[in-house]
Amino acid sequence: MAGSTNMLDDEKIKSNTAGVLGYSPGDLAIIDRRTEGTNTYVSLTANDGKQFNCVINGGNLLTMGIVNPPACAPKGQPINANPFQRQ
Repeated sequence: MAGSTNMLDDEKIKSNTAGVLGYSPGDLAIIDRRTEGTNTYVSLTANDGKQFNCVINGGNLLTMGIVNPPACAPKGQPINANPFQRQ
């Protein structure tokens, strides 16, 4: 149910990930995205050619549209979805 009620459009995804990545939303393009449960997995490329993978939790009916800060990493590196977890 959470995946089918996802409210994150491309613009909201770029807006949410831009600040974490240090870009403006207009500098990012979505390469791929998929939603599983309450998580949206997205691959982005920046206008400088760098690529990133991000996980955005929330943005659906179950979370009342609320989105947690995205967890992102450069392509090929693991995403630390729990910022309090030591690596």
